[in-house]
Amino acid sequence: MLLLIGVAIGIAAMLAAWVRRGGSRWRTGAVGALLTALSVAFLLEGRTPLLSPGDPTTSHGAVDQLIAGLWWVLAASGLSFVVQYTLGHDGRSRQSRLMSDLLSAGVYLGALLAVMDFVLKLPLSGLVATSGIVAVVLGLALQSTLADLFSGIAVGIEQPFRLGDSISLGDGIEGSVSQINWRSIRISTDDDDVAIVPNSTVAKARIVNRSFPTSRRGAAFGITTSTAADPERVQDLIAQALLLTPAVLEKPAPSINLVRLGMKTSTHKVHFFVESPKQLGQAKSVALCHVRSLLLRAGLLERPGDPHHMDRGPPLSSMRLFESLTAEQLDCLSRTFTVREMAPGDALFRQGDFDTNLYIVADGVLEVSRRGSDGALEIGGRIGPGDYIGEIGLVTGASKEVSAVAKTRTVVQILTKDTLEPLLKSSPALAQAFEAAVKRGDVLLERGRITRRTANPHGLTDFLPRLRAFFDPARAPAPEVERQSFDS
Repeated sequence: MLLLIGVAIGIAAMLAAWVRRGGSRWRTGAVGALLTALSVAFLLEGRTPLLSPGDPTTSHGAVDQLIAGLWWVLAASGLSFVVQYTLGHDGRSRQSRLMSDLLSAGVYLGALLAVMDFVLKLPLSGLVATSGIVAVVLGLALQSTLADLFSGIAVGIEQPFRLGDSISLGDGIEGSVSQINWRSIRISTDDDDVAIVPNSTVAKARIVNRSFPTSRRGAAFGITTSTAADPERVQDLIAQALLLTPAVLEKPAPSINLVRLGMKTSTHKVHFFVESPKQLGQAKSVALCHVRSLLLRAGLLERPGDPHHMDRGPPLSSMRLFESLTAEQLDCLSRTFTVREMAPGDALFRQGDFDTNLYIVADGVLEVSRRGSDGALEIGGRIGPGDYIGEIGLVTGASKEVSAVAKTRTVVQILTKDTLEPLLKSSPALAQAFEAAVKRGDVLLERGRITRRTANPHGLTDFLPRLRAFFDPARAPAPEVERQSFDS
């Protein structure tokens, strides 16, 4: 008896330290040590906590019952730690606490019944009869809570989603599951909010799992054009717009179908896929912008305020590079174009080629890529109608840092250095526009940032004199003057 009393005093001291210090590992070790100490004490006394430890009417018997009850509580606590660790050994499992909480509650309930039966020797039959009445009262009072509990069990068994899955519920809530517990689930919405949805609501809602079997997400939109427009041409331009939208997947391939042919208008339905739900809104917006731009350029969509405007091919006046030129200069420049038609897979130029041409895409899509030092092919992006490429080589005369290959049937308009030379000499604004284009990497750097500008030992601060010198060697500054300009 003295040994048990001493153990009880030690237990009280250790429990006080436990509550004060906290920490799951320390608490687990303390519970294990106390449970072992009590078990050894019972063995030395020749007793077991499964039997009545003594007469509760005596002080010795009351202390024995207290210590035996403490043993059962510690045993339940240790088993609960095992359950929590087994079912929640990683961060993802710890957030899904429904099963571990229920099992822990069952462990403590079993320990309570064991104490009442083995330690206190209470008649459980009467308790069961009484508990039936109590259960009815509690059931009526806790209907919603119990509904959440059992709904959570049903959802946990079926597992229509897991932690981290992107789901959509019938009431418009959409996002990723961040926590599952016995009463509710927490959803981190796409608006950076947290929605707490009761399990009973989840069990009744229409659940769409966006992450199973893959996280791929599909979307659709409609495009209405004039009936006079050639449907095949419209579909071709829509396909180009989707190719110019980086988030749209090539596999599975987008679908473009004519769904309505009316007296005045026709409607095409477009369906495409993106890699994840978070890309969907931006991808749809970018695709619609490209569709509108391409249809306007092709004259298949009315311009606001000018229903009869027909815009065939990309006008130079709409390009930022040539916006400083007069109408006469633009007209003269337009007559000097040479045109190249390319089939899918044809190369406009390859990495390492030398030329001083400026290429303007009139129709179709070019894919820009670069092969790295390790031989891996890096896709930098795509350019479409109204865009241009080659200004860096035209200005510097350096070899091509990228390759440009036709992704669709493509028409390219070509301007040579000889064509641009008179304009560069007579138009400082155009020279400055070329300077800005090269400095910013106006085309390629915006499409994947894979293009590296030609190494320039003197920097770009004195770029404009060297740009003019490229077109007029007689105007080249002396080397020492150029160095002084840079050093200043």
